[in-house]
Amino acid sequence: EEIGRLFPGGFQYKQDHDAIRRILNGEVKPKLFHMYWTPGFKEKVQFMKQFGMWYLTGECMGDEMSALKSNCCSEKPLVTCFFRDKPSVINCNGSPLFDKNAKPFWVE
Repeated sequence: EEIGRLFPGGFQYKQDHDAIRRILNGEVKPKLFHMYWTPGFKEKVQFMKQFGMWYLTGECMGDEMSALKSNCCSEKPLVTCFFRDKPSVINCNGSPLFDKNAKPFWVE
C-alpha cells in the first residue's frame, strides 16, 4: 500500500480513482508517478498530459533522446484533455470515452 502511495502508476491511474483523487487534492504527494501498467507510448503520454504530469514541449518529442534541448521543459504542466473517463487535473467531460460504457472521472 505504501509503495502505491509513494510510487503510483498506471494501475492506480486506471483502477484506483480514490487514490488518484487524493493525489489531486494534495493529500498524497508521490515521489514518482509512472505508467508501467499502460501499454503503448501514445497512451502513456496522453494520460500523463491529462493528469497534469507532462512538462516536455512538442519540439522535444523526437524519437531520440539526443533531441532534448535546454528549452524542452515547461515550468508548468502542459495539460490536454483526451478522455472523460480517465483521471485528469481539469474537467475533461467534453472529451470522448476511452473505455466503452465507463463513467466520467469528474462527476457534475
